[in-house]
This record gives sequence, C-alpha cells and structure tokens, in this order.
Amino acid sequence: MQIITPFEFDVVPDVKIKTLQNQWACSVAGFDVDKYDLSQYPADMFSYTSLTKWGKIPKGFNPKRVLEDGKNAGLQIRELHKKGIDGSTMTMAIIDAPLMAHPEYQDNVVHYEAFGYGEDPYASMHASAVSSIAIGQTCGVAPKAKLYFFAANSFEKYRHDGMYTSKDKQTYQHHIEALQRILEINKHLPAKRKISIVSVSWDLTEPKSDDYSQIKAVLDACKKAGIFVNHTGIERQGLLEHGLDRDIQKSPDDALAYKKACFLSDKYTKDTLCFPMCHRTVASHIRPDEYIHESAGGWSWIKPYESALFLLAKQVNPNITFEEFWAKGLVTGCYNKKIGATVVQPIQLITELQKEMKQVQSKPRSLKSILKKHSVKQSSFTKQITRI
Repeated sequence: MQIITPFEFDVVPDVKIKTLQNQWACSVAGFDVDKYDLSQYPADMFSYTSLTKWGKIPKGFNPKRVLEDGKNAGLQIRELHKKGIDGSTMTMAIIDAPLMAHPEYQDNVVHYEAFGYGEDPYASMHASAVSSIAIGQTCGVAPKAKLYFFAANSFEKYRHDGMYTSKDKQTYQHHIEALQRILEINKHLPAKRKISIVSVSWDLTEPKSDDYSQIKAVLDACKKAGIFVNHTGIERQGLLEHGLDRDIQKSPDDALAYKKACFLSDKYTKDTLCFPMCHRTVASHIRPDEYIHESAGGWSWIKPYESALFLLAKQVNPNITFEEFWAKGLVTGCYNKKIGATVVQPIQLITELQKEMKQVQSKPRSLKSILKKHSVKQSSFTKQITRI
C-alpha cells in the first residue's frame, strides 16, 4: 500500500494507477486539509481524525459518518452487548507499545507496566488502537472487560533516547518479562478474574530468533497455567486467519459490507477465519478528546478483536479453550464466496455456545453426581433402596 501525506498531493500521479498493493491510502491525521481539493481521490483512502478540517471532498464522502461508523466493532457485536454479553467479569491482557490514557478505555485498564522503554516514552498509536478495539467503551468488542496492559519493546535500542534506528536489534526479552509478570499476577487473582488470554500483535514464535527457546518456555508456562497467548504467529498451530476491508458506504453490521484487504489477498481460504480489520476508528494517542479513523489495518488489529471475542465466549462458557472457540467460530461463520473465506459471525457463535450450555445444564444428573453432591456413598445408598 502506498501512503501519502497532504504535502504530496501536488505530485501524486493519477490515482487510478494501481500501486503494488492495489490500493492508495492517504493519512491526513494531524493535518487540516481545508485548502486542498481532494474530490479527485477515492473516498475510502483517507485516514484522519475527528478534528481534521476538510475542504473539497470526494462525492458521497461523509467524514463524520464514516468516523462514527468506524467506532462500531461490527457484525452486530453491539446486539450482544445489549444482552449483557459484553465482557463483564472477564479479564484480558495486552502486550504492545506505550499507552496514553484516553476516556475510551482508561476506566477498564486496571494495571499498567512497561518493559524496555525509557522513563518517559512517547505514546503509541498502535497501543491506543488495540486497546480501543478490545475493550473500548464505544469501539470495543468487550467494553466491560478489565485490561492488564504491558508495554514491551520489541527491540534493543541502539540510541539511548529511544529513537528507532537501523541498528536496533529485535528481541523477545521484554515480551518474556511481560509474560512472566502476567503469570505472577494471575496467581493472586480470584478464579473468576484471572487473565485468560493475552493479545500480542507480534509473532512470538519465530524459530530463527536468538531467544526462541526462552520465549517458547514462557509460552509453554502460560499454556500450562491456562493462559492463551494470542499472537500473530498462531498460524503455525494451524489456526488460519485474516482481516477484512469494508465498504464505507455500508454499515459495519452488514456482513456483505466486508471484502478482501489490499494485502496478502492470496491468503484467503475456506478454512481461514476472518475478522474486521480496516476502516476502524480508535482513540487518539495524541489528545484525549480526539479519535482517529484508519482506512487500512493490519493483522496486528485482528488480535485484539479476536481476543476480546474469545472473552465473550468465555463469559458464556467459562471452560471453553481458545482452540475450541476458534473451531466454533469457523463452523458458525459465514463463508463468503467473493472473499473465498469464512467471516466470523459473533451472534451465531455466542448463540450456539449458549445452546450447548443449556443442553449440558438440562441433562439429568447421574446417581453418582447426586450422591457426590450430598456426600452419600453409592454403596450404602443402594443398600437402603434394596431394603425398601
């Protein structure tokens, strides 16, 4: 995808010419573009904020409406919220970059720590985005869930001021520290408030990494402790997934509004479970009174959506594993022929889980279970019946 800024408008060639990624994206976030004529550009290419001032815009493009629509997690998630399936009593963790406080999610964040950053690091756009998508009050999949947030640097910095350079070395060490901290915290949390999933928008299982054995060990420890670490490398476990673009002229709740994303378009298969990814509106990392609409997302934005949806599933069935949740999502999802993959259907997924739970609860209890509840030995009870 080719990213352009307002200062490049005058030198941008005919926008009908396809780029390598087959899509144009223009970020005007942080800019006022009221002096520019943008009417020649595609309406779905703009990333901007709620404070952006507009000039001449493409026909049919309503920036305010598109931004508000982007706050909706989509696929009728909010209908589940109305029924109380909103993440209440559930807890998750996110490992990402430094986070700025924002009204969208700050009341849900119950713990914050940073690993591998300086004393006063810059807030990250990505951290605000993943928090909004997961547990945001208006943008989130699980708006009532509690969040433990850990900022973990993915690099050992070459410069002491924290600025990124080509000499930075990738490392898992800070993710390892964050996961170890999560394991320790979880030991002291009540059973119903334990962290059940960690959303990480980074591949934690790169075999060629220097510290692969160390990260694998801590991931194994998390699994043993009942914590699923949902990172972008889980495809190695056979869990195929992808993200979706969306037609901004249609409602985010409309399953037909979704389409293939502009990158890795050959990754869509029938056994691929897809989640909303592009045209999302999230909390700003600059100002607490601002929101940002991003026209294009990446796989890193799938993780918080998927992880928070797992929390909703756990709210219905506390014993469901992530693998079971993913498989159920594939079965209850909608296969879209145009995309060539399966789109997750949250309402159908949750409804099916609720039906299964009712069936389990309505099954007649065995004599053994009744005796166990009343602390009566089956042998003595059977003898009493025989005497009668």
